[in-house]
This record gives sequence, structure tokens and C-alpha cells, in this order.
Amino acid sequence: MKKHNIANNYSRRTVIKTLGITAAAPFIPVLNAEAAAGDGPKRLLIVTTPNGLGDGATPTKPGADYVNGSAFGALNKHKKDINIFRGIDFKAYNTNLYKVTNSHPALAPHLLTAAVTERANANEDANSQTAVYHSKGKSIDQVISQRLMANDATKTAMPFIYAGVKTGRGSFYHQVYSRAGASLYPQVNAQTLHSQIFDGSDASSGGDLALQRRLAERRSVIDNATAEINAVMRVLSNVDKQKMQDHLDAVRQLEQQLAFEESNTGGVACMPPTLKAEKGAQDERFQIDGENMMDMIVQGFACDRTRVATLMWSNSANGIKFTSKGLTEGHHSYTHSNIFSQAKKDARNKITQWYAERFDYLIKKMKSIPEAGGTMLDNTLIIWTCEHSNDRGEHDRRNIPYITAGSAGGAIKTGNFFDFSSNRRGHGDMYVTAAHAMGFTDINRFGIPEVSQGVLPGVLA
Repeated sequence: MKKHNIANNYSRRTVIKTLGITAAAPFIPVLNAEAAAGDGPKRLLIVTTPNGLGDGATPTKPGADYVNGSAFGALNKHKKDINIFRGIDFKAYNTNLYKVTNSHPALAPHLLTAAVTERANANEDANSQTAVYHSKGKSIDQVISQRLMANDATKTAMPFIYAGVKTGRGSFYHQVYSRAGASLYPQVNAQTLHSQIFDGSDASSGGDLALQRRLAERRSVIDNATAEINAVMRVLSNVDKQKMQDHLDAVRQLEQQLAFEESNTGGVACMPPTLKAEKGAQDERFQIDGENMMDMIVQGFACDRTRVATLMWSNSANGIKFTSKGLTEGHHSYTHSNIFSQAKKDARNKITQWYAERFDYLIKKMKSIPEAGGTMLDNTLIIWTCEHSNDRGEHDRRNIPYITAGSAGGAIKTGNFFDFSSNRRGHGDMYVTAAHAMGFTDINRFGIPEVSQGVLPGVLA
């Protein structure tokens, strides 16, 4: 993340060493407070798409010199902001540690929880596509949301946004869990979600008290810092005055950033979006609905209504027809029956290309909003994943797709293809890494503990 950091220019230890502890004492709170005053809020956004991805999502050349696969051309311009992962599995289920039928209803609850899933009704046929399965753990978005809401410094008016794009009720939608066995259904009506996020909460009218409180706290920190620096300046030598002046200039930059944030509260960076009317073919309407949901999530973040969101593109096993890509069958049909025929591989890659174009839309939206010396994307971690892959067969549980964007305030190294194929990791470790990036470093296992090893190596900055 691009930001001005006082401590990088003239460290806390150097201030004390150069000025002496007595003279430096009034300045120490400034160094301690800088991160809170100058950084943008960290955010987590989970995006799920159904039925896996095509092989055109897999890049070549692991590391920073990776080349995107054929289906990811839309993401080439964002390469420095993106990570792509391979070698991440539903590891417990691959090793038969826990035997769960290989079906959409059984796998979907495992995706964001990495926990054991069980049939809600043991008398139902385990292979039935209507059998309801539930996770025995919380999903990562809800874990982070609950942590943030428990802290007054990060608490927001809304704990989270959970939006669904043409997500039907049934056995396939169970992905987000506020607690074991308690799945949440996404808000699928764009107008209703718009009202929930923005009606009566326009920060420009003083409706969002949490946001107003945080802005006031920032003003207080900066005012106190300026007063303390000015007091120290009066007793310093000319040489030390110049050093302290550098810090005063830095604090004034923070003031300018705060002024920008306040001027855009309810303005350019905090503006309820206008919903677009759906029209056209099935996948065109799907796109418009998805763009409406993404617009609301981004503006909900900009208004600091919440810092956690999940976007569910339909439910698993959906039958969306992507006619704009020249396809005539529903998505799910291309993941079954002779799936490695060239025709079906090409179809899956066209659909993957369609979703990559939507991911490009989301990234560009976040990049368009300036924040804390960078953009909203710099302060956000987006995780895009699916409930299975098509890597070796139908409903494959290996090489679950994971693509991330943003660095959560510089916590994540970006611009890499991380390949763990030689040391395969459980997908719970992706969520441990996300938790650490969000500041919750006490979370060292996620989901089934026997297959969770901790943070993914090399990913955190």
C-alpha cells in the first residue's frame, strides 16, 4: 500500500536517541498513533463462483514472472495486484479422513468453513442433490466480521454484506455460516440490499455514527500530535528543529488525507450507487445483477458501512446459459459427461473468461477510489474461489481455485503465482493467511485441525 509512514522517515528509536528521552517524550504518542491515523481500514471480500474453473485459469511459470492462462486475459492489467494459487485442496476429504459424498450439497458448506459437513437429515439419501448438508464450523467471512464487530475501533453499522447473484434457495447455497449448523441466505434482491446499506445511513447527514466517531477520533489524534510537536520544537536546537519539522510536515499530510476522507463522506467516495435495470439474454441479466451487487459492496466499503462482504455468484450446479460466449447449454452441463472433450474444455474456459471479466470490473471499481495514499484495493483482500475444481475429474477436490486481489494494507505480497503442488496444503490454510492479513494473528488453524498447517509460506509480506 502506498502511504506516508512517519516511522519510516525517522524512527521512534532514533527520535529518542537523538533528542534524549526528556525532549522526545511528548512526541512518542505521535509515532504510536500514526498507523491508526494514516491507514485505510482493512477489508475482506469473498467472491464465490460455481462449478469450478477451466484449465485456462492456470498460469505458467510459478513466481512473479507468471503468465496468465488463456481464460484470464482480462486480468493481465492487474497482474501486480493479484495472486493465483495452485496445490490447495479439500485435503481432509481427499485423504478420506472424513468421508463425505462428492456432491454439490456436501461440498458447498465445506468451501468457506474448511470444517466437517454432515447431512441435516441422516435418513436422506447421501447422494441426493436435494439432501441438505451443514458445516460444523463458521465461515471465514463471519469469523472476521465477528472479530471486527467486537472491537469498538473497528465496529461498523453493518456487521457484513452478503449478496447473492441469482442465488436460488435449495440444497446448494449453504456456504456462509455464522455458527456451526447455521447457514445464512444471501440477499438476492438488489433494491432491498440497496435499502439495507444506504437508506437512512447517508454519512453526509450524520446517520452513520460509527463513521463520524472514527473521523472525530482521527481529528483528535492529529490535533494532539500537532500540539505536542509544536511544544517540543520550542526547546530544540536548530538541527533537531529541522528533524522535528519533517515530522510536522508528515502529520500535515495526514491532515490532508483526513480532509479528503471527510469531504468524500457522502460524496465521490461515499455515494449510494444507482441500480442498473436488467435487460437482455440470461447471462446479460446475470452480469447486470452482479454489477449492481458489486457496486453496492464497493460503495458500502467506501462509506465504511461494513468491512466484510461476501458475493455469491449463483449457487453450485446452476444452469446459467452464457450465450454471449456462444454457448447453448447451462454451465453445470459442461462439468459432467466426457468433461475432457475439447468442446467441454473450451466451454469451461469461455465461462471462466466471463467470470474473469467480472472480476476485472470489481478490481477497477476498487482501484478508482483513492484512499490513504493509495486506493481502496490496497486496503482490501479479495478472495475468489469455487466449491470444486475440474482438474482431474468431475467435482474434483484437488486444486481448488483460489485467486486473490489486493494486499490488506500491505500485509499480502501480490503479483505472484504460488504453486504448492509439491507440498499440498488444505484450503483452511488460505483462511489462516487471510486472518493474519486482517490482523488476527492468533488464528493459526482453521477448519479441521488435523489438516490445517497454518499460514501459507511466502504469501504474507
